[in-house]
Amino acid sequence: MATLTCPPFKAPSKMKLIGMVNGVTVEMSYDSLRQIVKFDCKSSNQYIFPRLEDLYVNP
Repeated sequence: MATLTCPPFKAPSKMKLIGMVNGVTVEMSYDSLRQIVKFDCKSSNQYIFPRLEDLYVNP
C-alpha cells in the first residue's frame, strides 16, 4: 500500500511527490515524473477513478 502527498511548491519544476511505500519514505521529483509521463499514453477516459466508498473495506 502506498500513500502520496504533494507539498506546496512555488514553481512546477520544484514539485515533488512524497509517500510511504511498504514503510519506507520515498520521493519522486518533477524530473522523474516527466520521464514517466512519456510512457503514459492512455487517454483520460481509459482510467478508472474509484469512488471513495469503493476504497473502504466493509466488514
